[in-house]
Amino acid sequence: MSRPQPIESLLCVTATPARAKALLATLMAAGVPARTDGEALADEYAASMRLLNLLGTKVYVPTASLALARTITQPQAVDDDELTRLALAADDPETPPDGGSESMRLAVVSPRTGSRWLLALVYVLPVLAAAIAAAVTSSA
Repeated sequence: MSRPQPIESLLCVTATPARAKALLATLMAAGVPARTDGEALADEYAASMRLLNLLGTKVYVPTASLALARTITQPQAVDDDELTRLALAADDPETPPDGGSESMRLAVVSPRTGSRWLLALVYVLPVLAAAIAAAVTSSA
């Protein structure tokens, strides 16, 4: 007689609850239901154990999805040239990472330009307000 499979299996134990939440989001986005240990408990002891994180945070998935979850969470090889290209493209706010068309380049707003306008408004608005106040008091 064969042993029945458990409903859930332990995928991994993460070092922090934040890492577990990121892992849960990745798994859920791929269509694998997942949960952390004790997330459904609402008593003070369970909440304090989660906050203290003394034992790490356990991530559980359905046993039927365990193989898929393991393939999703495996580290992926990243090509150094591709990573460099993406990093350099992200450093230049005028160029989209994929090279993009001219219309895409025009749609990207430079944060430096936006901050210049904001800085100009911060300095110009008080001067305009003072000029208007002076004109109102001199005409009265």
